[in-house]
Amino acid sequence: MLRQAWELDDADKAEKLIRNLARRLDQQWPGVAASILEGLDEILTVVRLTLPKELRRS
Repeated sequence: MLRQAWELDDADKAEKLIRNLARRLDQQWPGVAASILEGLDEILTVVRLTLPKELRRS
């Protein structure tokens, strides 16, 4: 799901996808869910900057 979010060009849709992932993980792995939410802004930075997909990987 994280990979799908990074490949999206729409930061709002990517954020919804990541938040949904965190909600699903929270049941069994609350620490993982918390880490994902804590780094949400950083995760979406390249999407919000509208960098080309080639640059997002690096």
